[in-house]
Amino acid sequence: MSYLWLQKEGTARQLAIRHSAWATLLDLPDPEKAGARRISDAQAWLEEHRFIDVRRTGRLSLVTVLDENGRRESWTAPGAAAKKEKETSDLGVLLHRYIQIPQTFWTAVTAYAAGSVTRAQTDFPRA
Repeated sequence: MSYLWLQKEGTARQLAIRHSAWATLLDLPDPEKAGARRISDAQAWLEEHRFIDVRRTGRLSLVTVLDENGRRESWTAPGAAAKKEKETSDLGVLLHRYIQIPQTFWTAVTAYAAGSVTRAQTDFPRA
């Protein structure tokens, strides 16, 4: 998911982030060795299952996010994919149906789960 958050445009771009940097970001123990190894293992799994493409260049790996269809196509943001598909057929509206969740949803859920806010303080709909 973090790879998707780092995409700036409607299509995938290569990311070059050291494994130890990911491990530090995720607060893994021993980010320079054991944490970096866990990131490497996770990255290998993502590559094996065709979620990312990895090009190794010395100490850095260039990672490109792939589409979830498993055909090794570069990732395209849902809105950009629907727009492109809509230009050629009406199928794009059906194939790329997603909703955007506001960032506050994630922070409110975290705060609620941690007990630092009550349900009344969130913007969640009442059940």
